[in-house]
Amino acid sequence: AVPSPLGDRNKLRINHRHVFCGGQTATAVTACARLGLRTAYLGAFGDDEYGRLIKAQLEQEGVDLSHARVCQVPNRYAVILIDVHSGERMVLWDKDEQLSVPADAVDETVVRQARLVHVDDTGPSVALRAARLARAAGVPVTCDVDQVTSRTRDLLEAISIVIVAEHVPQQLTGLADHEQALRRLRAWHGGLLVVTLGARGCMALEDDHLHYAPGFAV
Repeated sequence: AVPSPLGDRNKLRINHRHVFCGGQTATAVTACARLGLRTAYLGAFGDDEYGRLIKAQLEQEGVDLSHARVCQVPNRYAVILIDVHSGERMVLWDKDEQLSVPADAVDETVVRQARLVHVDDTGPSVALRAARLARAAGVPVTCDVDQVTSRTRDLLEAISIVIVAEHVPQQLTGLADHEQALRRLRAWHGGLLVVTLGARGCMALEDDHLHYAPGFAV
């Protein structure tokens, strides 16, 4: 079990407070844009201060938002508590259901024109449709999955390069050992399988070869 940043304390003074833009896929497309790649984001923004801030920053980074939508609800946000001594965090988040993007919002033409499609699991239906359209068009698909639901296996089967959080392989296979869990997943997925291990880096199974990369010290 990962220790809570709160420990056994229920009243703590805030040392520092920062407001940053984030989101799994939004962060990924921003990184790609900064590397000089053309990127587009399909998602939804709220019409409040946070929604306008994130939208403006993505536009500033050069991310194409012509396929995104603005909803008349507050934007999704998270309060992330970080213990500066251990580096551990706790994420408290909220999202209005009206921010969910329907699966039919995925433009098949846009998917076919992409060199790569990246999805997360915050909207399983739209992610699954985008992934399946991409695979059918021969476009590689990557993912960032950090939870297990009834749709997780369907989604991962549609992904070319599977990237999941540390606890996901065990929840899918019942195996605590990361290598054993990846090899069990190999039985129904032939692509590259990657599990992220926090400060310890990541492990990947490529065909039958296991790779390990240590984490960067930060």
